[in-house]
Amino acid sequence: MEDISSPVEFKYTVKLKNYIRQEGEDFLIWANYEKVDLVKYYATISKREYPVTISRLQTFHWETEIDLGEKYKVKEMPESVKLASKFGEFETSYKQVDNKIFVRSSVKYLVNKVSVEDYLEFRKYCQQVTQAHKEEIRLSYEQ
Repeated sequence: MEDISSPVEFKYTVKLKNYIRQEGEDFLIWANYEKVDLVKYYATISKREYPVTISRLQTFHWETEIDLGEKYKVKEMPESVKLASKFGEFETSYKQVDNKIFVRSSVKYLVNKVSVEDYLEFRKYCQQVTQAHKEEIRLSYEQ
């Protein structure tokens, strides 16, 4: 790393066991295998006595390519989501090309301290981001 102020980028391939689960005749997969749970990290309680501190203002990007193979077909895909607040920005989008699904997501932190007065609004934003990032893709299996 010659310039320590430049963003760090990781690229990797993952094979996940038990990534797909059956529900009736359909199959479900996570749209995002990388879990973003802002509620768990910052907003677990309903009321604060002290401000929330976010250690670093960061932006995270994920790009996922899901190869369905020949037998699985998309039955239902989540809607793309874009959320913006004074606390941060979140976006996730889905696109299918042939037998592949491409998922792009990003989370950007805009503040590093959330006041007690702003906490409920912040918590709502965290809940929306967490829920949007937990979406699943419904597939059918054709023999």
